[in-house]
Amino acid sequence: PRPPLWCELYYDPASDQVIFLNRSDVPISLHKLSPTALASRAPSEMCVINPGYTDALLPGTWRIKVRDIAVLDFRVLEKRPFTLYQARPALPHQSSSLTSLASPSSMKRALSPDESERRAKRRISDASNPADDGVIMFLRPAADPLVFPLPNGKESKELSATTAHALLDAEKGETIAVPGVCELDEYYLTKRDPIASTTQSDVFIADHSKVPDNIVTVKVLKTRTANGNDKPYGHERSVIRQADMWLRESQSQEGLQHESIVRYYGGDARYLSLYMEHVDAPDLAAISRWRNKQTDFFMGTRTDAMRILRDIASALGYIHGRQLVHNDIKPGNILYSPERGAVLCDFGLSTPAANPPSGGGTPYYVPPEFIGTKMRGPASDVWALGITMLYALRKISFPDGRAKRHHAKPLYWQISAINNPNMPHKFGNGQSAVHQMRTWLGEIFEARKHLNPGDHLERLVKDMLTPNPNNRINMNRVLQELLIDIPAKAG
Repeated sequence: PRPPLWCELYYDPASDQVIFLNRSDVPISLHKLSPTALASRAPSEMCVINPGYTDALLPGTWRIKVRDIAVLDFRVLEKRPFTLYQARPALPHQSSSLTSLASPSSMKRALSPDESERRAKRRISDASNPADDGVIMFLRPAADPLVFPLPNGKESKELSATTAHALLDAEKGETIAVPGVCELDEYYLTKRDPIASTTQSDVFIADHSKVPDNIVTVKVLKTRTANGNDKPYGHERSVIRQADMWLRESQSQEGLQHESIVRYYGGDARYLSLYMEHVDAPDLAAISRWRNKQTDFFMGTRTDAMRILRDIASALGYIHGRQLVHNDIKPGNILYSPERGAVLCDFGLSTPAANPPSGGGTPYYVPPEFIGTKMRGPASDVWALGITMLYALRKISFPDGRAKRHHAKPLYWQISAINNPNMPHKFGNGQSAVHQMRTWLGEIFEARKHLNPGDHLERLVKDMLTPNPNNRINMNRVLQELLIDIPAKAG
């Protein structure tokens, strides 16, 4: 009989590799059966992957063996090409860039020599290669039409590269023709203005051909390009971590319908991309709009603070009722304008209430009960909103500003180091994570002490910052206090 096999394959959108993770209890050996002309280096004939470990596989046919028994053959295809189109100026009677792109005069962007090398033309695997016979195809045969020209547009080259990522490489005004596959329909994405960019993700505005009114906010999770300075398996772990985050964020947002939560339209696992409602409002950490550049204090009014509490308490009451925890409530994840109100976004760290995380998030918003117990849950979201409301009431400056090295009183620590004294203390003021967190909590308790219990809004914030989570007010109670009708807010 064949030995049991448990493995996971992760596609890296930014490279030609597939990450193989051994979930079995025994070592797995992988044997390369067919080299490819596209391999940048000679493939290893065989590699052994121990339980819990990973390896990056280049395109070609591979055989899995367990205890020297051949279990399965599979093929990794070369990365499929993508096409970028450049929009010509729209005529007065044309209402969208997609309309202008549909004309016969649409043009593919001219590539400079450097870009031509970076986006080198690629060959699709020859499906008739005898060496490929008898393998399981995890993806459809390359003979299928996988890159489409725009409607009525002229034919163009299929371009790709081992380090290319269509959504990240496209420039403003360019349109990516995203092919349909399996249950996904073909769609077009035209890149617009950037919103934010970090080492982990890019967020930008785009036109999406399958979304009402076209405009969406796109979040693309980045995978690091492997290099010689990486720790062993660093690249592979990065791909798996980002893929898991994409899946978690996608699943947690599906089915959420609340006017104070950014609407989720869907995602594309091939690019680790998420497509969401575009809310025309800055977040509460936006400099010059809601945050003073010199002082880091909130620039809104008490009316703004009341609206923020009402809307986000309603949103949290809704997701807590669905047994979800956001785990990253902070000013940067709350979009706000007086016209729209406050809208909660970024569910990348959300989890079921029954499975709280032991790390992740932003340290200034983690509750005191996390020290020693690692306890997190709905009450943690309440605490984090309480910290955010101290900022909105101008009782404290922007908490994240304490991470700046030139700050007069720098504080920053890793959440994972709170209950691990062996981790190095190289952040903030150099003291241990738990010491810095206790210093921060002391400042929060001092600010809480000065909240006016006779003021309705300040009393609610004080109750949200109750040290004992069992005595801390919940979102439903806050809503009752604010006379908010939950069903009226939920869709």
